[in-house]
Amino acid sequence: MSNKKSKKNTSRASKDDHVKKGKATNMHEETDGMTELPSDRLAKRHQSNQNVTYITIEETDTGETIIKSEESDEEILVEKEEVKETKEPKELPKSQSYADKLPKMKQKRRKKLNRRLATILTIFGVSALALIYYVSPFSKLGAVKVQGVKRIPPERIVETSGYKLGDNVWSQYYREQPLKNIVKRNPRVASVTKSLSGLNRIVLHVKEQDEIAYEKRSDGYYPLFKDGRVANEKTDNPDSHYPVLIDFSDKKYVQKMMTSYDKFSDEVKENMKEIYYAPSKANEYRISIIMHDGNEIIGSMTDIENKINYYPQVAQQMAEMGIVDMEAGIYSYSYETRDKYEKQQQKIKEARERGDADLDLEGSEEINFDEILNLDGNQEANENENADME
Repeated sequence: MSNKKSKKNTSRASKDDHVKKGKATNMHEETDGMTELPSDRLAKRHQSNQNVTYITIEETDTGETIIKSEESDEEILVEKEEVKETKEPKELPKSQSYADKLPKMKQKRRKKLNRRLATILTIFGVSALALIYYVSPFSKLGAVKVQGVKRIPPERIVETSGYKLGDNVWSQYYREQPLKNIVKRNPRVASVTKSLSGLNRIVLHVKEQDEIAYEKRSDGYYPLFKDGRVANEKTDNPDSHYPVLIDFSDKKYVQKMMTSYDKFSDEVKENMKEIYYAPSKANEYRISIIMHDGNEIIGSMTDIENKINYYPQVAQQMAEMGIVDMEAGIYSYSYETRDKYEKQQQKIKEARERGDADLDLEGSEEINFDEILNLDGNQEANENENADME
């Protein structure tokens, strides 16, 4: 029995020595930089992770020696390492020869050639279509339509535009001169725009303007517009809501009058009946306005817009119909007073023509010129009234 026990102890001791030697050898190999075995790497992991296998030797009272070992993670780590080692190595990609690459190179060249060919064909195709369209009837102006006109014949709009059927539609469509011609040659046209309908039709959208007065000529009445232009067409029955300009022989005076008229109040405009151009030696812009209420306004086109809007207040204070003079200030007098003054002035003129030194005014009523010109109380009252209105 003792021999057997000694043999066992001897074998176990040799095993322990072998394990210790193996560990020392592995550590020696690691320090020398030699190739490491999986067990060596496992030992390293045990050392780094502080996972150590403990072996204890105990002796019993009977003299027997018992060796115990505590298991660590060695088995698990070894299993993992063995799994890794059993994995098949990845195969490296095989190098392709030139013969293998040649079909792919041909395919790439064919695709590149097809793209170039498609580009060339597209360019030539578009050019051919453009050329066909240019020589075809679709590129020529086929029709001109007019919309928005009520008083102007559409044929006149087309005629004055300058568009020519049969010429290239695009070269005419992008020109602005036809629209300017329409506005210039048709005073009733306030504005005009254009659009393209279909492939070769131009549509003109016209906005007309209404008249604000009439100009009387020998052959009839012609509508006047805000910008001072006179319509091309005449009318025999002018609208009574708009005043009539008479004796305006020069266009510049017509435009000047329309500029002033546009600033009048609606109440004054509705009461105006006729506007006469009545220049004097002192004022070439002198006018006379006949109102529907029977009064007459005398003024100047240069400043009448600043005074005439006070007319309704002045007319309410007039005892009888007469004249409101706005040429120099604002004052009024009756027609009767004016007639007396004109008669006396006529007698004075006739006496001077006869060469009479003494004017014979017998049989005529004495005229108070202060009353005629309102240089007394009436003018002062009117001036105070004007100051209050201002």
